[in-house]
Amino acid sequence: VFLGWIFSSSDGSVGFVYFFSEVSFESLAIDQVNNVLYAGAGANGIIYRCTLSTGCDSLGDFSIATDTAESAIMKMYIDPVNNVRYAGSNTGGMIFRCALSTGCDSASDFTTAYDTPETWSYSFVVDVNNAVLYSGSATGGIIYRCLLSTSCDAAGDFTTAYDTPQGYIHAL
Repeated sequence: VFLGWIFSSSDGSVGFVYFFSEVSFESLAIDQVNNVLYAGAGANGIIYRCTLSTGCDSLGDFSIATDTAESAIMKMYIDPVNNVRYAGSNTGGMIFRCALSTGCDSASDFTTAYDTPETWSYSFVVDVNNAVLYSGSATGGIIYRCLLSTSCDAAGDFTTAYDTPQGYIHAL
């Protein structure tokens, strides 16, 4: 999503268009358990939330879930197995975590799972067969690994899986 526009449609056509005051949204994620849409702002590190039953088609449908000290929320990932939402940031390379059972609707629901030494936390994926969360970073291009059995809620849970020669890991 660019320039703060969020498009909403129930039938695949462009229905309602809303312009936020944000410069951009870098990430979107849907929590299928609680039926919530999350939007990560690209200019101020705010994570917005909207209950899908509202239609998410007007400003009043959205609320601030948390306002981080980061400059952008680059990527969000919902782990459907453990019902946890992760968010990666830009300028501090933070990995934020929120258990979906909390509703992820206030700042106190979010914790810093890992403050990476990187500038950006850019991508996430879970290896379901081996129960491992991976996170790709920038500007050093490091892929971090966390065994889901640790809950991935503390810095010591994360290790370097691979220090690539690349600068950016945009997708895993």
